[in-house]
Amino acid sequence: MDKIDKQLLDIIQSKFPINKRPFQVLAKEFDLTDEEIIFRLCKLKKEGIIRRIGAVFNSQSLGYVSTLLAMKVPKQRVEEVANTINSYTGVTHNYLRDHDYNLWFTLTASSEKKLHSIIDEIKAKTEISKLLFLPAIRLFKIGVKFSLGESAIGSWETRVKKFETETQKHEFSAKEISLIKQIQGDILLEERPFKKIANGIDVSEKWVVEKIDELKRLGIIRRFGAILRHKEVGFKFNAMGAWIVSKERVDEVGRIMTSFEEVSHCYERPTYPDWPYNLFTMIHGRSQEECEDVATAISEAIGIENYKLLYSTKEFKKASMKYFLDED
Repeated sequence: MDKIDKQLLDIIQSKFPINKRPFQVLAKEFDLTDEEIIFRLCKLKKEGIIRRIGAVFNSQSLGYVSTLLAMKVPKQRVEEVANTINSYTGVTHNYLRDHDYNLWFTLTASSEKKLHSIIDEIKAKTEISKLLFLPAIRLFKIGVKFSLGESAIGSWETRVKKFETETQKHEFSAKEISLIKQIQGDILLEERPFKKIANGIDVSEKWVVEKIDELKRLGIIRRFGAILRHKEVGFKFNAMGAWIVSKERVDEVGRIMTSFEEVSHCYERPTYPDWPYNLFTMIHGRSQEECEDVATAISEAIGIENYKLLYSTKEFKKASMKYFLDED
């Protein structure tokens, strides 16, 4: 990647123009033509640096529920069990981590009932009952945006809020659902990418652009832009920090943790007799040492030494969630 590629990736992760001609808008930033911008983005996709360009949704606002799960799997069965788990569309991330609870995956479903039904199915199919159910109690930070500047380790958009138990679900028209289904994937790298979407759902191009802006403003779309393959841009290590924090300090500590730009996600989750950790931080770095240095700095800042760093040693699945499928 040259300097322009890096600057372009910095912009389109969080500030992709929602415009009839988005690549023309980007071209003006670099004194290039939109054809040159499209060529660069096509190259970055072909090289595996850009995973996709599209919308990242707030699942709860679409009426979906999600959770993190951890399973204790015998080493000789890891691949087999991971394949069973991956067969579910609602499983978007699945990692092997260096702990007795070694298989960590996220599951999203269209209802609480459906979520627990899938969990029961997974337990029955794998014949493994040792599983931690770890839904978010409170969300302090979410949203990955890797900074590709030469001196920066990374920077992330921050959203601090109390996680609502009763999440606000929005009602959507048939055309809005059709739009959501289109933009949850990968938009076309062409002069007017929203025009084909508009034609496909029988609305105007203007309606599509305005509706995406509206969904962003309402927080239904958390981010519209490029999702990168973090290892391809140098962030080869990620460590899940699991922390033991007293109940009265959770709010204070969570907010301190979010101030670290290397922390992309921060959640409060339930504890269990064999899992006493209630605050989770996802730390990204270019090396294991970098991740450990960040964890040490967090530990010193909050005055807590009781924590674990769980590194992902294998990625079994990483995909974007697909909403409003027929199976829902």
